Amino acid sequence: MSDSTKMNLEQINSILSNFNTTIGNFKNAYVKASEENFFKILKDAALENGFVKSYDDNNIQLISSLDTVKSTIQTIVENAIQVDTGIEDEITSLEGRGRTRGGGGSQSIEEDDVITAQTQTQLIDNSKEQLEQYTNMSMSDLSLIASELGILADDNNITLDKLLTEEDYTLKIQSTLLASPNISDNLKNLIQVGNIDISQKILLNIFSGNVPEVVGMNDDMKNVIKTYLQMVADSNNLSLETLLRGPEYSNVLKDSLKNFNNIPNYLGKLTDDSMGLSLLDVYDGNNIGDMNSGEVSIIRNFIDTASESKSSNIESLLGNVSNIKSDVTNLGKSSVFMTNLTKFSNEATTSILSTLMGIE
Repeated sequence: MSDSTKMNLEQINSILSNFNTTIGNFKNAYVKASEENFFKILKDAALENGFVKSYDDNNIQLISSLDTVKSTIQTIVENAIQVDTGIEDEITSLEGRGRTRGGGGSQSIEEDDVITAQTQTQLIDNSKEQLEQYTNMSMSDLSLIASELGILADDNNITLDKLLTEEDYTLKIQSTLLASPNISDNLKNLIQVGNIDISQKILLNIFSGNVPEVVGMNDDMKNVIKTYLQMVADSNNLSLETLLRGPEYSNVLKDSLKNFNNIPNYLGKLTDDSMGLSLLDVYDGNNIGDMNSGEVSIIRNFIDTASESKSSNIESLLGNVSNIKSDVTNLGKSSVFMTNLTKFSNEATTSILSTLMGIE
């Protein structure tokens, strides 16, 4: 049929099967440097200079990338089959109606009916439903999706704002999401039947700060970020406006945003039982582990802001996890948002933050 997708499915499935076997063989056979005695000796002697972890991490990332390629191809093929099947079923139904109207003769299908059949298989605008899925997403899943977008931008040697605005990357974004293990089946189903450019537009809005509820960016979190950025400006003998609007300080600004990178990971490890005491320790400067001063400052600003907002002293605030749990989630999601800004162009980063901080 001329309207169907022209794919040699038998050949594609054969190639995918061989590809899957190759990936499996590599997973089972590649050398793990961390398990090799030679490298263990070098590591114990502090002579391997981080090679072991880097080598093993790169192999793990390679396997993940190969699995993603395989899943993406499978998804594209399945989508094409679904579209073809829908068109064929509609036209078969219309052929039956044509025969009925022609009294069983050879009357042809009317052109309007064919257009109707094609329209019924077209993708839909379900932006609202997709956005709702992102709004209800966990801090961890949002962080992982942001990371995948960053990797996709790096792989294409572009900034994140370019990835999220240019048409050339629309399908790549959709394929990445459909192949992602961090996307729920509900969202994947919506992506599959929705217009192809919806994902790109929604993610641009999310990570440009246009839908603040998705990234936990309420007034308290804006105050936390503004206080932190003011500290950065002060330490560089700058006004906040100059830090945000002066192009010569873009690198200073982006370097400061990197301190948000580890916050979601730290918060994600806190349990209901440990959350209050752990945050209090950080606030007091105890048991901060490998946190740097910037990360500690962000958490201190967060606790001070939450305490003032709730008219509570810090000990009482952190003594009951129900007082702080939703705020911790907002801090984690906002930190994902701030970290992602380091992947935007300098101009886009300063523009987004200036708008967010009310500085025009």
